Amino acid sequence: MSFHRVVAELPLITLTLWLQSAGVAVLIAWVRPALEGDAHQIRGLRTAALIVRFSAAVVVLHGLEILLWAFFYRWRCLPSWDSAIYFSVSSYSTLGCNDVSLPSNWRTLGPLESVIGVLMCGISVSLLFAIVTRLSSRNARPWRKNYHARGHRCHPSWNSRRFLCAFIFAGCVAFPALGQQLTVPDPQPGKISGTVTDVNDDIVPGANVILESSAPGDRRSMVSGDNGSFTFDDLTPGVPYRVTINADGFVTWTSPVIMISPGQIHFLTGSTLQIAAGAVSVTVYASSEQIAAEQVKIEERQRVFGVIPNFYVVYSHDAAPLTTKLKFRLALKASTDPVFFAANALVAGAQQAGDTPNYGQGAMGYGQRFGASYATGFTDIMVGEAVLPSLLHQDPRYFYQGTGTKRSRVFHALSSPFICKGDNGKWEPNYSSVGGDLAAGAVSNLYYPQANRGAGIVFENALITSGGRMANGLVQEFILRRFTPSARNRTQ
Repeated sequence: MSFHRVVAELPLITLTLWLQSAGVAVLIAWVRPALEGDAHQIRGLRTAALIVRFSAAVVVLHGLEILLWAFFYRWRCLPSWDSAIYFSVSSYSTLGCNDVSLPSNWRTLGPLESVIGVLMCGISVSLLFAIVTRLSSRNARPWRKNYHARGHRCHPSWNSRRFLCAFIFAGCVAFPALGQQLTVPDPQPGKISGTVTDVNDDIVPGANVILESSAPGDRRSMVSGDNGSFTFDDLTPGVPYRVTINADGFVTWTSPVIMISPGQIHFLTGSTLQIAAGAVSVTVYASSEQIAAEQVKIEERQRVFGVIPNFYVVYSHDAAPLTTKLKFRLALKASTDPVFFAANALVAGAQQAGDTPNYGQGAMGYGQRFGASYATGFTDIMVGEAVLPSLLHQDPRYFYQGTGTKRSRVFHALSSPFICKGDNGKWEPNYSSVGGDLAAGAVSNLYYPQANRGAGIVFENALITSGGRMANGLVQEFILRRFTPSARNRTQ
C-alpha cells in the first residue's frame, strides 16, 4: 500500500468515526429526557413516533457518512457525482456493485468502506435495540415493582449485556452481506471515453481515434462526434491499451498505456492536439454566436476544486461577445446551482447567529433569512449579469489577465467591478455591475423588516458588495485558476 493511499484513508476513517460518535452522542442526549420522563406519557403511538424519529435521525447520520466517502471518490477516483454516490452507497451498505469500480490504485477503499459501514450500522442498531428495550421495560414497570417486592433483583450488568448482545447480533446479520461485497465478481468489460480538444480547449470533431491493445489483431477505430467525444466499449480488463488520435492540421497524439479494471469507465485526459507546423492557416466556418456558445459551454464546466462554480471567468483573450440568450443562460445557471443554494444557507445561518435582519429566531426566522438572502442574490445576478448587460451591451464576465507586472494585474483585478469590456471589445464603465448591486438592495426593501430598510442601507450594502467583487478579482487573478481543473492547463 503506497504512502499517499494511507494518508488519504486514515483521515477518512477518522472523520467517519468522529461523525458517528458525535451523532450518537447527540441522539442519546435527545432521547434521554423521553426515557427518564413519566412512563405513562410514552406509550402506544408516542413510543412508535419516538422510535420512527430516532430511526430517521440514524438514517440521516449514515447518509452524511456516505456523502463524506462519496466526496472523496468524486475528488480523487470517479468522474461524476452520480457514480461517486452510487458506489459509496453500495460499498457502505455492503451490497457491492459491478458496473462501477475504482482505479486499481484506490481499489482497497471499497472493501474498507464496507467494513466501516458494518461497524457503524452495528453501533446504530445496538443503540436502537437498547432504546426499544428500555421503553419496553418502562411500560412494564408495575410488573417489575411487584417482582422486585418479592425479593428479586436484576444484575447491574444486565443492561450492558443487552447492548453487547445487540451489537453482536447486528454484526452477525451484517457480516454475511460484507462477504458478498468482498467476493470477487466475474470480470466485467470496461470502457474508454474522452473528448478531443486543441490547445485552446476547443473541441475537434471528425478526428480519427484508434484503439490498439497488445493482443494481435485487436485494433479499433472511430471518428470523434460533433462534440469531439468518443467511446470504446467492451474492453477486456487487465489488457494494456493505447489510444492514438490524428486530425488534419494537427500533430498526431498518442496516449500512455492504459490498464482497465473490471467494469471501469476510464475517462481519457490530456488528449489535446497541437497544431502542426505545416498548418499555416486555419479556416473558421463558425459564426461569432456559435463560437461564443462553445466558449460558454467550456466556462460552464469551470469549477474550483471541481465543485464551486467559476462560470464568470474568461481565460481566453479573444473571447467572442455574449449574445443576450447566453447572458441569461449563464445567469440562470449560476443562480440555480446547488452550491449557490448552499452558500445562501450558510449566509442565513451566520445572520441567524448575529440576529440580523430583524426576523426573529427559530425555524421561521431562519427560513425568512434564507429566502431573503437567495432573493437578493438572485436579483443581483439576473439584473447585474443578464438584464443590464443585455440592454447596455456589456460583458458581465471577468477577463483574466495572467500576464504583465503584478502591479498591472492588481489594478486590473481591483478595477473589475467598475470597468468592464463592452460587446464591441472596448473597455468602458461597468454600469451593469453597479446597477445590479443597487437594484438588488432596492428590491430587498420589499421584504426586509422595517428596521432594515432605507436608502442608506441600500448604498451601504452596494459598497460592501463592490468590495467583495474587488477581493474576488484578486483571488481570480492570482489564486483560483490553479485550483480550477478545466482551466489549469489552458493556454490563453
